[in-house]
Amino acid sequence: MSGSETEEENILGHLHAAMKMVTAAHHQNVGLSTAGENIEPEYACLRTMMLEPRNPTMWNSLALVYLMTGQYENAKDSIENSLDLDSSIAWTWSIWGDLFSLVGNEIESKRAYRMAIEMDSSNEK
Repeated sequence: MSGSETEEENILGHLHAAMKMVTAAHHQNVGLSTAGENIEPEYACLRTMMLEPRNPTMWNSLALVYLMTGQYENAKDSIENSLDLDSSIAWTWSIWGDLFSLVGNEIESKRAYRMAIEMDSSNEK
């Protein structure tokens, strides 16, 4: 397995763990219970993010956590951080489109989705 494949596997593992914690907490509508402590979903994701703070995928993960918990301003900040690190990731633009759709800005949502498609197609070459 190449270094980039290993790195991608590690990132996806962190994302999976964070999203699993967030989903469980969201469905229970309470904090997480780990070794007797309550952890809010965004804190769980932030704690996971500390492993790779300059990784856009981790910022995207945090943005998804904020979207799931209705914290749209925080989601916006997370996506902007991800875009500052790398604006060529289709997933980031897709999340950006989801955010705009949720807040009712269909024009910006469509623009973001178009960017996601453009980035995805340019990565296939």
